[in-house]
Amino acid sequence: SIQVLTNGITWLRYTDGSAVRASTHLSDLSLTLDVYSDKDNLPSGKIQSVYLDSREQEWILTDNGLYLLKDNLLCSIITGGSPSDGPVAFRSVAELGDSLIFGSDNGKIYTYSLSRKTISTEQLETSASIISIRSGAGKMLYITDKDGLFMYHPGERTYRHFTLNRLQERKDKTIESASITNNHLLWITHPDPGVTLFDMQRLEFREFIGKDEEGRPLCSETGFFAIEDPNNILWIHPKGGGLSYYDPQRKTLIPFNTTDRPVKWKSNDRCFSAFSDKQGNLWMSTQLNRLNRVTFIPDKFHFHLPAPEDPDLPENEIRAVYTDKKGR
Repeated sequence: SIQVLTNGITWLRYTDGSAVRASTHLSDLSLTLDVYSDKDNLPSGKIQSVYLDSREQEWILTDNGLYLLKDNLLCSIITGGSPSDGPVAFRSVAELGDSLIFGSDNGKIYTYSLSRKTISTEQLETSASIISIRSGAGKMLYITDKDGLFMYHPGERTYRHFTLNRLQERKDKTIESASITNNHLLWITHPDPGVTLFDMQRLEFREFIGKDEEGRPLCSETGFFAIEDPNNILWIHPKGGGLSYYDPQRKTLIPFNTTDRPVKWKSNDRCFSAFSDKQGNLWMSTQLNRLNRVTFIPDKFHFHLPAPEDPDLPENEIRAVYTDKKGR
């Protein structure tokens, strides 16, 4: 995968846990490539992710240790465990005020103070791994891979556990990823097609699975993505296929395509990607119709004939145009 940080550094992460850090020098635009792995530069561990904090310090999360990269110097913050204790894995990170919060295996949370440079730990009542940390609606969410999610209330300093046992259509309730959109909506993906919505305000789960013309789940290799466009439309592409827009009134996904068919997505059609530009146009790359542009802004130009009964009348000769304060 490719991860571009806001400081201009690009990380190329490989499936074997190694990574290449690419940096460009501003003076001569020369490119520097540095390899990081358990054989090069890293004492141990396979890289899980890289994070840039508000102080522009790069953090390297591995499956056996946590490292800080600052001014091209690598520091070990938490080294890997001994063979008897097992590895100390870091799966996720989020910044909250002066602190960095790291999620680990077995429900363990590490909090690092940026100012004091101290570490504290906390234990959730689970043996699952914390794969994502999100915030919204004044709360913190700790999403695990196999035990749902935990919601932390800072004011009350309490945790509430939400399991996925009530999801009827979800056979495999393992969580692969989670992301938050406007209105405090958490979108969760699983190994199976579709997406699960958790409303952080209503504390409700909803399941969405795209269906083809035969009512079967869409099972293309396309993944989940969400787009919030300038028209305040939330576009959701569930894992497996079925680009839709979210209806906040009915709290459901409405399948969308440029076709007039009653079934918007067939088994032989898919949306590979979508993009919303600054004007609010939706660009769709689909299998059957190739590249499509959908415009939601009405045409601002209209023809007006003062005397429509005869276009050749002198009244229709416009010599000047004036716009008043009301935009008329």
